[in-house]
Amino acid sequence: MADALAAAVAGVRAQNAPGRIAGELVATVAALRESELLWRILELDPELLLPYLLARRGRSQQAIVDRLVDEIEAGQAAGEIRAGDPRPWPAPWCSPRTAS
Repeated sequence: MADALAAAVAGVRAQNAPGRIAGELVATVAALRESELLWRILELDPELLLPYLLARRGRSQQAIVDRLVDEIEAGQAAGEIRAGDPRPWPAPWCSPRTAS
């Protein structure tokens, strides 16, 4: 799944960090919606996904957080995003748990 998500965001082009972040989020959601594996799991055993929604972050979720942090840091360096710690922002979006 992480490879599919990486491939989905690879084609995103934008002039600035906020545009790249928005484009990558849209591409990620589209890739998740189109994932036959994810839909098959939801059909056969949706409870298999519960730990990733409620208790822990999986590799794909961590990859999304890491990518967002990188983009936020690039935007901060370019003056397109306000200064501050970029780590806490994406964590709740990728898992109900807050960043530790």
